[in-house]
Amino acid sequence: VDIARSQCETVIVGVNSDEQVWKNKQKHPRQNERTRMYIMQHLRGVDGVILVETNDKTVANQKVMNMTGHKIDAIFYGQDLAGKAINDEGGLECESIYTPRSEEKMKKVSTTAAIKSLDEILRSYKALQTENEYLKSILQQID
Repeated sequence: VDIARSQCETVIVGVNSDEQVWKNKQKHPRQNERTRMYIMQHLRGVDGVILVETNDKTVANQKVMNMTGHKIDAIFYGQDLAGKAINDEGGLECESIYTPRSEEKMKKVSTTAAIKSLDEILRSYKALQTENEYLKSILQQID
């Protein structure tokens, strides 16, 4: 958002619908579209949020025009998408800007990284529970 804000007068964030996330990634999002939109609209530097229900950028452009009176001049993507085919069914002509995301940062902030961290915490918790149960059984045998 900060990079987009530094290059644009108005920042409208497109949040993929739950269905669109499934179409693009074959994964269900961790947070539903309403929650993701709520979070994005409350970030500093965001002027508005639209729900993206298709890869047709002309549909997104119409939503932005209805909201602001202006067309989309640029779409910002994470650097991790550079070189990958961005499906644009409508052929909207605007600049695609890929923002830097270091591999180290992606390991910390990506959904995949968060899920791995949570899984690791859960495994540790379960191991501690098992260990506690084992210690309790030993203490009961001693008493």
